[in-house]
Amino acid sequence: MNPLKEFQSQAQIKLLKLTKLKKIMIIKNLFTIVIVLFSFIANSQCIKGNCENGEGTYEYTDEGTFVGVFKNGEAFKGKFNNTMFSETIIFEGYFIETENGLILDPTKKGKMYHTGLELEGFISEKITAKDNKKSYEWVLNGLGEKILPLQTGGFRVEKGNFTNNILNDKNATIIYSNGTKYLGGVVMGKRQGLGKEITPEGGHSVMGIGMMISG
Repeated sequence: MNPLKEFQSQAQIKLLKLTKLKKIMIIKNLFTIVIVLFSFIANSQCIKGNCENGEGTYEYTDEGTFVGVFKNGEAFKGKFNNTMFSETIIFEGYFIETENGLILDPTKKGKMYHTGLELEGFISEKITAKDNKKSYEWVLNGLGEKILPLQTGGFRVEKGNFTNNILNDKNATIIYSNGTKYLGGVVMGKRQGLGKEITPEGGHSVMGIGMMISG
């Protein structure tokens, strides 16, 4: 046999084997994807009511449970108990389904409750990735209300216009756990500008530039 033809024949055989091997690998990968998707679908399920177009309860794999109204098979309005984290986070309002899971619609008013922290208003979810780990943050933008637990004990209620979860409003309201209320200007979370402080006893003082106090 001609050496050149023999070489070409052997090369074709090897190429056919490699092509066949690639096809097998592709099929295996597709099969694995199908298994993962089937497992997710099998574990994520409607456990009560109408989860297509109506009211029902839906359990999301590794995410939590949504109770409320569904439209076209997706969560629309209701309450979502997120169990992805060490402590459950509760969301209420209008929802959208994304590649990162079920989140509050940031264009509509909603509520969030988590270990003493409460947000009410236009809530956005922020995800940052570092060292193959994701960190989650929920922030207020626009008119809203935040109840913030303090490290020293007690709490602080902030009402007004927020920018990335920080109160910025010339007509803001801050209520402290000792009963003191502040009405007036707040810049970057600190009392600034004209304002009035009212004590639980009814006394009040008018101030020009204020300082943030804990209560």
